[in-house]
Amino acid sequence: MLTRPFGASIGDYLSQARGDGGLGLGAVVTSALFLVTILGLSSTSPSRVRTRIG
Repeated sequence: MLTRPFGASIGDYLSQARGDGGLGLGAVVTSALFLVTILGLSSTSPSRVRTRIG
């Protein structure tokens, strides 16, 4: 339940201009960072699918 507002706050902080209290990375760079993070976390998480032998 907290992931959506937490992610939105981080996204706002990364994308907003420095004068507005953000890092000034812009929407495209921020979206790319989120995509790389999501793909990285999902590819390194252990799989819960078991293969049946026999």
